[in-house]
Amino acid sequence: MITFRSTATGQLQMLDAHGAQLLAAIGKSDTSRGVIMPTQMDDAIARLQLLGERSSRVRDAAARRESVGDEPDLEAVEQVTWAQRAFPLMQMLKNSRVAGAPVLWEN
Repeated sequence: MITFRSTATGQLQMLDAHGAQLLAAIGKSDTSRGVIMPTQMDDAIARLQLLGERSSRVRDAAARRESVGDEPDLEAVEQVTWAQRAFPLMQMLKNSRVAGAPVLWEN
């Protein structure tokens, strides 16, 4: 588990694989601990939004291909998107930026 903490919001926990992918998306390495400073948060939020948009486009394209078949793939339909996975971290970053508080993480 990766735990993200901020004095502005409390804490957020994610599975290692998901947290590591989000950290990579914002340009942070998956080290055992780290920090996102308020001055880095605008860029991090923009990168997470881009990840969400990209994953939505890929998912939509897959759904269009799937609609050609007879039976829908329920596993693909019910999959959690990266936009959904990134949302709590984006909210934490937005609230922390307003408060001027860093976001720390550790696993």
